[in-house]
Amino acid sequence: MTHPPDEHGDFLRRALRAEADAVVPSPDGLEIIRARIERRGVRNLFWWRAGAAAASAVLVAGAIVMAVPELRTQITNGPVDVVGNETSSKVPSNSSTT
Repeated sequence: MTHPPDEHGDFLRRALRAEADAVVPSPDGLEIIRARIERRGVRNLFWWRAGAAAASAVLVAGAIVMAVPELRTQITNGPVDVVGNETSSKVPSNSSTT
């Protein structure tokens, strides 16, 4: 499939080619790029390890809660405040004057 000649495309190609030919790369440019990649790789590796450790801790805690029946019932039933011989589920007041 051939496209008809495009005068705007040709003009754009010539302009971009002229600009590209005018660019002079730095002699140490490749070393700068490699150094940035190396720094980024070490930094990303640390965050991957930290994230994996946190996810593992959450997974182990969840497995323990689901495996031990007493813990599961405590968590699903919710906390109950016991004062003396009475059980109360009333939320305490946050007021400092009462």
